[in-house]
Amino acid sequence: MAQIQTMYADGALGTQKTNYLLGVLISGVFNYMRPKGKTPYEVKQPLGAAYEYMFPPVSEENQKAQVNSTLLAFMMQAPGFNATTFGAPSGE
Repeated sequence: MAQIQTMYADGALGTQKTNYLLGVLISGVFNYMRPKGKTPYEVKQPLGAAYEYMFPPVSEENQKAQVNSTLLAFMMQAPGFNATTFGAPSGE
């Protein structure tokens, strides 16, 4: 029962996604009402510390790896993509 309560509190059973969707809704409403020229609200602003709990900060090394894998996935969608074009024999 304690594990089920922890899963519920951490969002495995819905709370985390509900909080995130409420943050999206609140930031959307605030962005609709904000004056022109003001900085748009982001989801993490209405959620505050809950955002950092749901999405822990990524280390700089992991961030670079994530950017590289995203770029590679984007480039692989191009017709005739060749992984060795950029000098990496293994495509990495």
